[in-house]
Order: sequence, then C-alpha cells, then structure tokens
Amino acid sequence: MGDKAGIPGGFLLVMCVLALGAVFAASAAADYTLTINVVGQGTTTPAPGDHTYPGGTFVSLDAFPDPGWAFDQWQGAAVGTLPSAAVVMDADKTVTAVFVEGGYMLVISVDGIGTTSPPEGTHFYVPGRTVYVAAYPSIGVSVFDHWEGDLTGTDRQQELLMDADKTVVAVFAAAENFTLTTAVVGNGSISPAAGAHTFLRGTVVPIRAFGDPGWAFDHWEGDLSGTNQFNQMVTMDADKSVTAVFVAQDHSITIGVMGGGQTIPPPGTYGALDGREFHVVATTAPPVPPNIVFDHWEGDFTGSENPAVLVIDGDKALTAVFIEVVDERTLTMLVDGAGTVDPPGTTTHPLGAAVTITAFPEPGWEFVEWQGNWTGSTNPDTVTMDFDRTITAVFAPATGDHTLTTSVIGGGTISPEAGAHVYGHGTEVEVAATPNVGWYFSHWEGDLSGSANPATVVMDGDKMVTAVFEQLNYLLTTVVVGGGVMDPPAGSHSYVGGTEVTVSAAANAGWAFGHWEGDLSGDENPTVIVMDNDKTVIAVFDQFSYTLAIAVVGEGTVIPGPGEHVYLSGTPVLVSAGGDPGWDFDRWEGDLTGSTNPATIVMDADKSVTAIFAQSGEGEGEGEGEGEGEGEGEGEGEGEGEGEGEGEGEGEGEGEGEGEGEGEGEGEG
Repeated sequence: MGDKAGIPGGFLLVMCVLALGAVFAASAAADYTLTINVVGQGTTTPAPGDHTYPGGTFVSLDAFPDPGWAFDQWQGAAVGTLPSAAVVMDADKTVTAVFVEGGYMLVISVDGIGTTSPPEGTHFYVPGRTVYVAAYPSIGVSVFDHWEGDLTGTDRQQELLMDADKTVVAVFAAAENFTLTTAVVGNGSISPAAGAHTFLRGTVVPIRAFGDPGWAFDHWEGDLSGTNQFNQMVTMDADKSVTAVFVAQDHSITIGVMGGGQTIPPPGTYGALDGREFHVVATTAPPVPPNIVFDHWEGDFTGSENPAVLVIDGDKALTAVFIEVVDERTLTMLVDGAGTVDPPGTTTHPLGAAVTITAFPEPGWEFVEWQGNWTGSTNPDTVTMDFDRTITAVFAPATGDHTLTTSVIGGGTISPEAGAHVYGHGTEVEVAATPNVGWYFSHWEGDLSGSANPATVVMDGDKMVTAVFEQLNYLLTTVVVGGGVMDPPAGSHSYVGGTEVTVSAAANAGWAFGHWEGDLSGDENPTVIVMDNDKTVIAVFDQFSYTLAIAVVGEGTVIPGPGEHVYLSGTPVLVSAGGDPGWDFDRWEGDLTGSTNPATIVMDADKSVTAIFAQSGEGEGEGEGEGEGEGEGEGEGEGEGEGEGEGEGEGEGEGEGEGEGEGEGEGEG
C-alpha cells in the first residue's frame, strides 16, 4: 500500500487547522526552542533554524520543495508524509523536513473558472505516493464538468497514484440556466406543470403525462418523442420545449397494488389507445422497506416479468403483488495488523440492517483505515447490510504524538483546560467537566459521548472533546403573612441559576414589615437572594395597635367602660352609653361626635371618646339648678331652669339640681 499525500478525509480537521498558517499560544511558565532542519533542497515555514516559543504554543509547519525535488517526510518531533504538520512546544524540540531529488512531476491546470487542490501548477511527489486531487467550482459562476489527462470522470475528488509524471486538467463549465417549456394538447396534465421552468445546466428533469378521465396520452412533441408517457427524461443542455398530446381514450387501464410496494405509474385508472403498448413497472424503491419484494402480477397480466407490457385491445386491469421476506446478508470482518474488530469473524444480519463496526488497536498500534466492501477511516463506523460484505480493519505501528483539543460550550470548565494538548500514542487521558454556579454538566461531544464524568480518552489519534453545560432554572416562591405586599409578588417565579433577585416588602395601612422567614432571615428591606437552588421567602407583617380612652361627664355608664382599651389597627369598636336614673345620654365628644347611640369608631389611631349625660325630667319649686345665684336655671321664675318656680329641679316641689343654692341653674332669675 503506497504512501498518501494531499488531504484525506481522515485528516480533514487537522489540515483545516494547519491551513490557517497560524501560531496559537497557550499560557505556560517557560520558553522552549524549536530547531528546524532540512535534508535535501527545499524550505520550510517557519524557516530552518532555531525559534523560541512560550510553553504550550501550537506551531504549524509547512514544507516546500525546490524545483526538481519532492517532499518525502518529517522526522523528529513531527512525523508523517503530509507537507503540513504541527508540534506543541512543551519541551525543546527538533524537526527535520526531508526532501528527495527527482520523483514524479504532477502538472495541474484549470479549464474554466474554478480552483483545485493541490493548486494549479507543478508539484513533485515521491514515487508511489497517492495524491488526493479535488476540483472546486466558483459557486453560482461555474460547475465542475470533468477531468482530462491522467484523471477522467466527473467525480470532483479523486486519488492519483504517482507512478509516473502526470498531467491533470480540471474542466469547469459556465453555470448556465436553461428554460424548459411544457405544454398540453387535449385534456390532460404534464409534470412539470404546463408553463416555463428554469433549471441549471446539466439538470436531468423527469417528464410524465396524465390524461384526464376519458382521455389517453397519445404522443410527445418538441424535444421529446415517442409514446411512453411515464418514464421520460430531458437533460437541460439548452432551452427545450415538450408538449404532451392527448386524445379521447379507447379503453381504460386500472392498476392496483397488493402489499407494500409501488408502481410506475402509481395505482389508479388511466386512458389507453387501441393497439398501443402500456408499460407498468413494479418498484421497491424507497420509501418501500428493504424486506418488501415484488412477487407477481395478477389480473390481465400474470407472471413475474417486470415491467408488465400490456397490448391494449380492450379494458384491462392488473395488480402488482408484493411480499415481505426475511432476508439476511453476511458480514465478514478481517484484520490486517495487530488489533481486533467488533463484530468479530462472520456474522449474519437482516437485509438493510445498520451494523456498527469498531476497530480496537493493540498497544503500540493504531487503526489506519477500512478496506474491502467498506472504505474510510471513521472508527467506529456504520455499514448498511444491503449485500454480503467483507471488510478488513488495517492497523499499523503507532508513531508520534497525538493532539487532544478540549473545549467548552456553556458555563463551566474542562480538565485538561480548553486548548490543545499533546500526548504519546496510546496514552489514556482523564477528562473532567466542572460546571459554574447555576449550570450543570449535560454531556460530551466530539470523540467522547454520553454523560459519564470524569471520562477517559485513549490517544490513538488526534481527538476533540467538548464539555457541554446547560443552565439551571430555580423556583422562587414568595409568601405574605399579614397585611402587605411583596416584590416579586406572592406566587412562584422562575430564575436562571445564579441570578441575584431583589425582594422587597411594603406594608398596608395599619401594618408594619416585621421580618423575613424561609430562605431569608432578618429585617433588612429590600434585600437580595441568590438563586442557587429552589427557594422560599416569607414576608411577615405585624399589625399596629391603638388605645381608645373612654370618659364620662354626668352620671351614666358606657361600654366599653371608662378607661383605656387597646385594639388592633382597623378594628371597628361599638360604643354605647346609658344614663343612670335621672340622667339621659346627651352626646359624644372627642373622636366621636353627635348623639347616635350606640356608635362605631374605627381604630386607625389612638382615640378618646367622652359620653356626656344630662339630668332628665321637668319640676316646680325651689331646687338646685346647674348654675349659681338665686334664680339662675334653665326654666322661668325666680330662677330659670328646666321647670317653673323659684328654682329648677327635675321634679316638683323643692328639688335638687346639679348646682347649689336657691335657684342655681343655667339661666338668670
């Protein structure tokens, strides 16, 4: 098996990084020296000589042979036969680019607008080297057409064995658009629908015709001819026009399907012309499951011949019968080199089954590629058992170091830290993911999968590992006890993990904020809570209390009784007054006014209420009134009082009023 040059798929990622031609530096404590030597005639980037880099620097290397020379290989800290390589400066290192004289010359040229890899020009390669050659059209401007010279065909990517001088030409064509015009004569339809349609140059367009009920397809006109109405193709290499001609039908054809297959044309009833041939194809193309096969025809056509060809001499009906089969295919796995495979040996699998194949190199060896009925270097890989397969896993002695590139998506860190790290072949590296506050580790991506943490990567090749973190969401439940409100309001609220939430409490009238309970304590208001878990915060409010002072003027009783009484804020208190014998309730004074009895006072502050009582009844004679003097009272006579006589009394005759003396009252006598 010859050496390979170019950009094979297995090294695509590494080559994309190297093509940047950049030097990436990581933090390190020391500087190291990279010594680059050349054997033969050629040069390198960085140039031959000594170069100093900070520890951990990722240095890309490129080798360029002089005319008449070919790059052979890297030696020392970098190995391989690709002209591009890389080293990580974790120690003093020496690399040598080896060039050999002669070799074979590859001349690449371009016809049209496009590029190639290797680029257009002259290149020299060691005899026996396999070169990967690719053509790249200019998007929207050109299309790749074909290879000429020592490569042929229309595949854009090909391998070329350098066993002689070779010349390759990549031919590109202009990305032209052409118009397909479809039309109908008679009653029927055409696909694509009647009208003008634009396609890129080279597009192959399927054409079909369907007669309306009572009509049959007769023939094609324009850039199609013949009488086959279903299986026609037009290649768009110029503007084209196609017309489907329909006439009144002579007979009808009814097509049916039994089982899980399909027919071309699809099941249904079609018009046909006397004496014509009508072709029906039974197909198991996707989406028909692979275990469904065509078995036979029934009706006016029998047997298993496919397609069915009906000669129309009357109305016809036929049915395509499909059956389900249990079919198996054999997978034989072989090994070249030191290693094992899974599944081992020869195994059988259902037709169409997807089987995972895995190669396990022995210590000191590395997996190279698959050969046989499956190619490539993906490991593990999945093969489809659509036929018997023999696959060989090729192993080779391991050489050189491998790069582990670690990265992070989301909030967290990875160990080894994000960046490029170099390990010897076969090294088992433990990787671990640590989430930030408010995040959690979800899963690995790249060359690790699943969510085991930590996990182990075996360095049998360059590897990439990404730790994926996702944010946590936590629930804050707010509760109010007493008279007040909270912000956020009472209820449940969702926050991203790590969010600092400000909570505050506002008391209603007659209430005061007391303290926090739950996942907050103290009485700081507002305050902040960090959402690093589900949390509950309770705002506790305390109600004010006020004093009601009751007093009495005159003689009577009040409820509540005279004195001080304590009530919670907002309490409605019913007060009532009743006069003692000879006394009547007159009015309220203080924070109650008027003569309503009983009356209600709302305790929204300290309050005082006085019940005023007055003597009751009207009498004659001498008596004491409420005033002083000989006739001062509220009536008439010598003293004015509430009755008549020399003085005011509450009854008849000599009576005693609220004052003293002969006629003490509120008036004059």
